[in-house]
Amino acid sequence: MVIQHQKGKLHTNADALSRIDTSPNHHVHKVLPDHLPCGSCSYCQRAHARWASFRDEVDDVVPIGQVNVVRVERENTEGQVTIEIYRPSSDDETNEISILQDEGRVFAVKPSSDVAMCWGYSCDEIKQHQRSDSDLIPVFDWLENEEPSKDRLFLTSPATKFFWLNRKRLHLTDKGILFLRREDSAGHLLVLPRELQPIALRLHHDIPSASHQGVKRTKHRLKEKFCWYGMGKDVERYVTTCENCNRSKKTTRKGKYPMTEFHAGVPMERVHIDFLGPLPKTEQGNIYILVMVDQFTKWVEISSLPSQTSEVTARAVVRDFFSRFGVLFQLHSDQGRNFESELFISLCKVLQIHKTRSTSYRPSANGQVERFNRTLMDAVRCFMGKRQKDWDIHLLQIAGALRSTVNRSTVFTPNMLMLGHEVSLLADLVFGDGIPENAAEVGTYITELVTSIRDAHEVARQTLRETQRHMKRNYDLRILKRPYQIGDKVYVLDHSSPKGKCKKLCPPWKGPGVIIEVITPYLFRVKLRNKVMTLNHDKLKPCRDRQLPKWLTNFSLPSSSFTDKEDDDSPDTLYCYCRQPWAGTFMIQCDYCDVWYHGSCVNVLQLDALNTDLYKCAGCRD
Repeated sequence: MVIQHQKGKLHTNADALSRIDTSPNHHVHKVLPDHLPCGSCSYCQRAHARWASFRDEVDDVVPIGQVNVVRVERENTEGQVTIEIYRPSSDDETNEISILQDEGRVFAVKPSSDVAMCWGYSCDEIKQHQRSDSDLIPVFDWLENEEPSKDRLFLTSPATKFFWLNRKRLHLTDKGILFLRREDSAGHLLVLPRELQPIALRLHHDIPSASHQGVKRTKHRLKEKFCWYGMGKDVERYVTTCENCNRSKKTTRKGKYPMTEFHAGVPMERVHIDFLGPLPKTEQGNIYILVMVDQFTKWVEISSLPSQTSEVTARAVVRDFFSRFGVLFQLHSDQGRNFESELFISLCKVLQIHKTRSTSYRPSANGQVERFNRTLMDAVRCFMGKRQKDWDIHLLQIAGALRSTVNRSTVFTPNMLMLGHEVSLLADLVFGDGIPENAAEVGTYITELVTSIRDAHEVARQTLRETQRHMKRNYDLRILKRPYQIGDKVYVLDHSSPKGKCKKLCPPWKGPGVIIEVITPYLFRVKLRNKVMTLNHDKLKPCRDRQLPKWLTNFSLPSSSFTDKEDDDSPDTLYCYCRQPWAGTFMIQCDYCDVWYHGSCVNVLQLDALNTDLYKCAGCRD
């Protein structure tokens, strides 16, 4: 005896023999397509004829019409009926399916029970629900007896009055079911009682065959079959409060708060900082680009770094910016861990720098440097060539070109606003600087330089005001401002990409959560189930779900959130001589009376406040 091993594809003979059903009930003969539930349709007849020729050539073929049908007589409440029982074999009663068809209705009967279960509502059940509806009871009384008096009609519900106005279109069938004739006389609509309306809404919206369609499509589906008073409002309420729709569907229009105006008025008053990368590792070992932009002068400093750790970031900021231009007043960044680390925060405290940050997933809040990132990468691609590892070769020259270019917001170059004069470029060395001017005395030169810088700054400030006005006008064309209060339930726009999941299949909204604090009219602190986030107005949308999570239902805000305090920074708190709330602009506090004043009202700039040890308001000076 020789045992020979062969591949599975070549072992089909034994593989097929091992799968033959040898049970005694496997062969059931003399079953024709007429015995099938379809009643021998044309498709089954063709398939049975084609299968018969194959059955003659191959053994152990199960015929297509092999279903054992047993007809039995059973007694029920309505008398004796005939039931067709379909089972795999004549002896197997464990998996039988009993079907009863009566007047177009299909019933399923349990093997051990004589009571039929309907996959739907029978005429008697619909009639019973209609007769028990308080809004339809007077309607049946009118149709079967006599019309009501005016006094009695005034005491009925709005739904009953609706059917009274359309009484000529009502139709009562022989089985006692109420229908409403269509306005175009093309059929009738079932008057659905109140108890069955939630079931109809669920079957036309929640199940997969309805696929959570919108208000118009769901309403159109229901109007083809049913009618009840207030159907449009009920459908709109049901769809807009659907939890799956609110979380999984993208809104056609998101919230948009009006643009807030804030801009520095002097150099080094506010600097924006951001990282660009990761990029291909260069021969010098650089992967990231650190970009720093002065908001007023648009002066840009660029540093190529091998990493973006907090220590490397702090060294680069001190070496490439603070050591050249001195300590600034405010440093603005995103929520990168390198900028929010203890080391970087401690550096800002030591240098007395006011550190601010943008909200999560809000790049427009740091738009000054984000726009420079785009301009920088456009220039890098022009000089990179085919080797992507050479992106840091011309980086410093590109930064110099950006500083010598006129900015359309200030109509000056950053060199002019920061240094007071233009630098010589390669083109100036080739073609010369033009007609030489007579050298002025030192004192005269310094006076003219200070005057030119002051005039340039004033012109830049006026141009920036006009530019901001145009930007706000264009930005506020399509605002969608939603008022949020403490305790409101909201959904949060989810920008994250879960690991191992497809972003397109993930819900665009997460939550719901609850607002626990209103920081400014457009900044809110939102409590989700496992964390608290500070979010912008545009990243939220109201939650209108019918059912809320259990933790959110049981969540209660602390009592301190509803009490008024003198030091609360609520949006309704009034400050200064003008008695206006904080508008997001610079404010200064008197060190003697602890009253806050708007910088524009007391003519104090942020740079002046930095150089002042103690500020005394006019009231305290008097």
